[in-house]
Amino acid sequence: MITYCALIISVFLAATLACLIFLKPKNPLFEYSRRVWIWIDQGANVILLWGNEDHTISGRAGFGRQRHSPFWTAAANLIDKLFKDPNHCTQAIERKAAELEVKETPAPHLALIYGCSGLVSVLSMAWLIYALLT
Repeated sequence: MITYCALIISVFLAATLACLIFLKPKNPLFEYSRRVWIWIDQGANVILLWGNEDHTISGRAGFGRQRHSPFWTAAANLIDKLFKDPNHCTQAIERKAAELEVKETPAPHLALIYGCSGLVSVLSMAWLIYALLT
């Protein structure tokens, strides 16, 4: 059952990624796929980095770079290179949300470690429950 769910989710994510790569921005499937991946990006920001649910990782990195955070500057530079756009992170900042949220995670690298360990704990517990039920 879990294998089938993972397969369905993988196919769905692959299809939405293909829509982003191969379709034109005016296409409704492109827009839907873009929203799905922004949702995933925002979720990763919350789960892995303890961030605001309205921010993407790119926007958070751009905001951190503007505040001269060494961690976020390095992250923003890497993300900009991955997207082949020197202003990707700066353009991804949501101004209203950034103005409201002035507090920053004191140590973002620790939040990443804690977030990943929490995710591993949840997945381990899910696997244990699955193993006990089958």
